[in-house]
Amino acid sequence: DLCFIGATEELATYIDVGIAINNSISPVPEYTNVNGGYGIFAARNTTFSLNYALDLNTRNRLLTDPVTSALGFVR
Repeated sequence: DLCFIGATEELATYIDVGIAINNSISPVPEYTNVNGGYGIFAARNTTFSLNYALDLNTRNRLLTDPVTSALGFVR
């Protein structure tokens, strides 16, 4: 299955801060992009989903090719 999702840069920053918190023992940083308040204002949208059966060679190539192997494809 291929699913294409878009999000704002603010959401990516918020997620990155959350990942840093989980990988660290340092104090939790506060992240907000709201002036005069605390919180996150961001957006995410699934523009479309496409279900398409890839052949075995294509799936293996996605898993092993140096360009795509780190992108998180699974069998």
